[in-house]
Amino acid sequence: KNEILIGTSGKGLLTFDVNSLSFQKKSYGIDKTINIVRCLKRDRNGLIWIGTDGVGLFKIKNINSTRPRVDNYTNDSQTDLSISSNAIYALMEDENSNIWLGTAWNGVDVLSLNKDYVFIPSTSKGESPISVLSVYKNKEALFMGLDGKGLTVFSEKTNSTKRYNSTNKNSIGDDYIQYIYEAQDGTLWIGTFVNGLVNFNYKTGSFTPFKQNLGDSKSLSFNDVRYIVEDEKNNFWIATWGGGLNYLDVKTKEFKSFKEKTGSKNTISSDNVLSLQKDGSLIWMATFGGGVNLLNTKTNQFKVFKSVEGNPNSISSDYLYSILKDSKGNIWMGTAGEGINLLDTKTQKINRFDAFKNVRYQTVMAIVEDNNGLIWFSTKQGIFNYNYATKTFKNFSNLNEDYHINSGFKDEKGILYFGCSKGVVKFNPEIIKVKNVTPKVKFSSFKLYNNEVPIGEEEILKKDISLSENITLKHDQDVITFEFAAMLFPSSASCEYQIKMDNFDKNWRIIGKEGSATYTNLSPGDYVFKVRSRELGSEWAREYSSLNITILKPFWLTWWAFLIYTILGILLFYVLMKYIISWEKMKADLRFEKFSHEKDVELYNLKQDFFTNISHEIRTPVTLILSSINKLLKNNELPENQQPNPFGTIKKNGEYLLNLVNELLDFKKLEQQKIKLKVSEGDFVIFSQEIYLSFKEFAYQKDIKFEFESSNPNIELWFDKNQMEKVLYNLFSNALKFTKAGGAIKLSITETDTQVQLELVDEGIGISKKHLSKIFNRFYQANDADSASGAGFGLGLTISSEIIKLHQGEISVKSKKGEGSTFMIKLKKGNSFFDETEIGGSEINDELIENYFYAKQENSVAIEKILSNKEQTLLVVEDNAAICNYIVELLSEEFTVLQAFNGKEGLEIALEKSPDLIISDVMMPIMDGIELTHNLKSNVNTSHIPV
Repeated sequence: KNEILIGTSGKGLLTFDVNSLSFQKKSYGIDKTINIVRCLKRDRNGLIWIGTDGVGLFKIKNINSTRPRVDNYTNDSQTDLSISSNAIYALMEDENSNIWLGTAWNGVDVLSLNKDYVFIPSTSKGESPISVLSVYKNKEALFMGLDGKGLTVFSEKTNSTKRYNSTNKNSIGDDYIQYIYEAQDGTLWIGTFVNGLVNFNYKTGSFTPFKQNLGDSKSLSFNDVRYIVEDEKNNFWIATWGGGLNYLDVKTKEFKSFKEKTGSKNTISSDNVLSLQKDGSLIWMATFGGGVNLLNTKTNQFKVFKSVEGNPNSISSDYLYSILKDSKGNIWMGTAGEGINLLDTKTQKINRFDAFKNVRYQTVMAIVEDNNGLIWFSTKQGIFNYNYATKTFKNFSNLNEDYHINSGFKDEKGILYFGCSKGVVKFNPEIIKVKNVTPKVKFSSFKLYNNEVPIGEEEILKKDISLSENITLKHDQDVITFEFAAMLFPSSASCEYQIKMDNFDKNWRIIGKEGSATYTNLSPGDYVFKVRSRELGSEWAREYSSLNITILKPFWLTWWAFLIYTILGILLFYVLMKYIISWEKMKADLRFEKFSHEKDVELYNLKQDFFTNISHEIRTPVTLILSSINKLLKNNELPENQQPNPFGTIKKNGEYLLNLVNELLDFKKLEQQKIKLKVSEGDFVIFSQEIYLSFKEFAYQKDIKFEFESSNPNIELWFDKNQMEKVLYNLFSNALKFTKAGGAIKLSITETDTQVQLELVDEGIGISKKHLSKIFNRFYQANDADSASGAGFGLGLTISSEIIKLHQGEISVKSKKGEGSTFMIKLKKGNSFFDETEIGGSEINDELIENYFYAKQENSVAIEKILSNKEQTLLVVEDNAAICNYIVELLSEEFTVLQAFNGKEGLEIALEKSPDLIISDVMMPIMDGIELTHNLKSNVNTSHIPV
């Protein structure tokens, strides 16, 4: 909306409209008065956080909507789950989407928002947390049985809470609600701590109590009710602490009790019954002290399962809190401190899960099966589950709470509820994920004889222990203590540690939550102390923190031992030095001899390669000269005015042969500084572009993208055109030679006020670091496997470098093996830095046909009309009429020749006549040869014509 939120001191929250440049005061759904705003934050989810001074923290969702959602976090002195202060001075979001709060005078708070479970507090704001002894959920409400605060009913539909307790004078008979069960008729049957069994109609608020009447055997046997089960007759089985098992006939309101009878075999084994499970006509009971009891309700016969020492097929403890019959018909038993037992009802075998150390000695408070057959257990320390398919337990470290006996429930949607000391933990078992939390560990202290070791240059610790890597101790400093802490925020209280001292401990040792370890009487030697951490229920990480510990050996000295050590040391040193000197001298001689031999071979090979290559180059123009002489002798039929000039060919190739020799002489002259420039002012862009175009067709044939760009279409520069042509020719040819098909080359020309810069970038094979500094050396060529064969004589770049230096310019190269090269030339503007003898060069028009015909020849006349009996048609596109006529003359006997004097005219003739072959110049007015070729190949009617 183009608005800026501004927090002020005195005016609260203001909104600045960028469009109207005005301030406004908007509430954004906040119903409290805010005077001072200390900080503002937008998190990664788009939520707006507002830290105030005095009104706490505000979270606004959908701030631009008509009804934004506002949550206000304030301090509640009765609970440690609230923020610690209402003055919020700083806000920060971490990588886990937690919000960190900097408060005034109360330190740092953390709001953990990235949770896959919901925590429902047991009390209202401002009240101390109360333990939830029982929990139940139906379509209409969530019921929480509290420890001393009665029954709390929360309606999700109306978002309202109703509390039944003696404080509100609407108690249902007891404020200690230990179990909640909904009967088939929709009423609740509630087990209380001191007031027996209560039948409660939560819709009307009426209730009926059932208590123990002393002397009445048909009343409840004891008022401490722990569990309730309904049978098929809508009567109830009731577990009591102290009164055994009770059966209530709803119609007669009479109870029948099953209590322990000393000396009788067919009796319940303990009157302290905590949990029940109905299995047809069987009732499974978990007792505290009497093991597991099984009652056959038809015969009233009891079967008892007790712990037998040394018998692994017996239950692990007679003290049980919970029991569950799962969908497979197996019986799960939760013990007090002896973990979980599973009874296979088919085989009558008991599994104690001894191999699972993380659950073997747990105190299991409640057991619930979810819709997918996973068995969930709440304990005094957290929640974990068992998977039949994988036969493994998983611990959910993020659900670590102190849970209560049989305070667990699954609703009709499969959502699980577990009551704990502060409220109810609610989660979807299909969504919640195991979080393997293995925080890093930092060392916080190092003690010697239980005293903190000081830090100093002369001390054992040169710097703080958290920054130290090595500790050296004397042999008698043998009582050492390490202190450390897991870096888990906001609290590492749920972390346990594992330690190992290499060279002392064979295996890792779990030390629990104690963040310290002490070692005594370690022998002299080198050790590595390792420590790692995990949150309870997580797997141990491979990473660990470590300290290298060195304990020095005692060094007892005597005069004769010292004398012997000294003599032996001197003798050994003398022999060793003599040996080292002799050995190094021999190696140096061998290296020098090898180096000299390699240089001789290298120089010889350079000379051989150079003269072999130059011989081949000289051979080519000589062959052309001889061919022209032969043609001169044989070709006498043409009229005089059309007679080709073979001497011109001889002259041109002779000059080329002379240039090859001159290149050698140029190099010698450059070395002796005898070459003088002849500079003249010219357009450097056009000069460079003409050479670029002469190479572009070759680049196209090699499938190389060759680009040209200039910051200015015309750049005037003083330079020797003949010498500069050699430089560009060498650079262009090298770039094309070493760039593979599919690569790219880019030529760029830029200028500043003082200089002109030419940059040539290729995607060739590149130059390795060892060759890069030598490429401008004479005769130097890279001889690695990636270099192109026939790469040249090794003089091109040397001559180019010297020519640029004569122009008072700079040439440089950047390259990386396999990634291409960049050559850069910088030339100064003006001519003030040239000698007067160097100014005054001239240009030669290389396209003059006079180089090929007698001087007396004039421009050729138009070609005669095409002979009708010629089958092949040739189109010649050339803006120079003399050259065009010369080509027509050469090929008119074999082809019917058509002429065009620019690219546009040639394209029109090609589209109209569709010739069999096209010969075209590159540099032409209106449309050049490159553009002509592109248009021809892009047209389906002419794309087949060779060019």
